[in-house]
Amino acid sequence: MEGQQEDVQRIVTGMIEVIGDRLHPNLKLVDELLRTLTYVGHKKDVTELALDHFNKGGINFDGILHRVREKEKMSRGDTSHPNLVLLDKLIKHATYDGWRDDFQAAEKEHLYRPFLHFDFALKRIKRKQKISVGDRSDKDLKFLDSLSLTYPGWEKDWNIAVDNYKQGHKLDCYGMTFCLAEKQRMYKGDRSHARLVALDSLQLTYPGWRADAEKYEQRHVGIGKSGFEMADIVLALKACLGCLLINAPLSKRNELSLAGKKKCEQFVKVLLKTLLILLNASNFGK
Repeated sequence: MEGQQEDVQRIVTGMIEVIGDRLHPNLKLVDELLRTLTYVGHKKDVTELALDHFNKGGINFDGILHRVREKEKMSRGDTSHPNLVLLDKLIKHATYDGWRDDFQAAEKEHLYRPFLHFDFALKRIKRKQKISVGDRSDKDLKFLDSLSLTYPGWEKDWNIAVDNYKQGHKLDCYGMTFCLAEKQRMYKGDRSHARLVALDSLQLTYPGWRADAEKYEQRHVGIGKSGFEMADIVLALKACLGCLLINAPLSKRNELSLAGKKKCEQFVKVLLKTLLILLNASNFGK
């Protein structure tokens, strides 16, 4: 395998030397990098950069270029990139078990996925550190601490929620805030939710209806993709985006329930923020 990589590197290097000044701007840049880079493994990365230009039309060129330039800077002790500045500030105060592994993971995200994934890496460090020192001021933690759960299996669900919070996720994204509270309400006999009211109103007699009803209830309080809450959010988002894309009249949007609209608005805000980050992505490494 290493021999094949060396052959590819020689071919790419040879192509650059032969074509010379008539290179595409991308390959002129590759030629310059081969002359100036010093970090260990740079030839492999530059080869990947050149092959991306040849084989994939440069679709990942900017991302690989960001990685190459940042590896070189970091190898020389330069951590001036805004991502690394933020990371260094966090690490100065990190004391929880495993922070070094999280630091290395964040550095890797900075190199390979420097936008949303890096943001999640920062959130993981922030949240784990706060929890380790007893800081539970975040609204998601306050919500979890406010619950007086007694239903069978609540410990497992609660730990799943905490783990997802530590990973940087909002509990609402997976329907966890609803599911934990709703399971407790159902355990106490409260079946006032619209889905349960509709289910209880059915006069079912066919063979196997009890198993079907139980499956429906499980989806009613399911976490993540297995639950109705996340499905409602996805449907609301799709409906909203559909309206935006095809210029549907306002009356079409009014088909969404009030709760669906609110969830849709929340997700659209996240989506717009994501798009803004991606629009600025080309500025990285330039």
